[in-house]
Amino acid sequence: MATLNLNLIKILEPYSPQINENIGKVVVEMLCKDLVPFTTVENEGFRKLIKAINPKIVLPSRATIRNKLLPGIQDYNSLIQTPPMQTESLKLLFFIY
Repeated sequence: MATLNLNLIKILEPYSPQINENIGKVVVEMLCKDLVPFTTVENEGFRKLIKAINPKIVLPSRATIRNKLLPGIQDYNSLIQTPPMQTESLKLLFFIY
């Protein structure tokens, strides 16, 4: 019975700071690629989704993203640039409308 309790505690304890930082970097890449505001990580629905997927994940705040994680991504500008064809199509759409 004691072994079962120890295993349950281990399952429920949070990830190490290193693992959570790596998860945070992946979240930043997703936000940049999908052009989603950093405030998304503080939205109740997004947090609920992540907790449903894995309750051990601790999401970074938008301040942590801005001050710590984003500067650590070497090539984040390439993540947020849109191809010229997409922007030209958008301009044409507004012109026609």
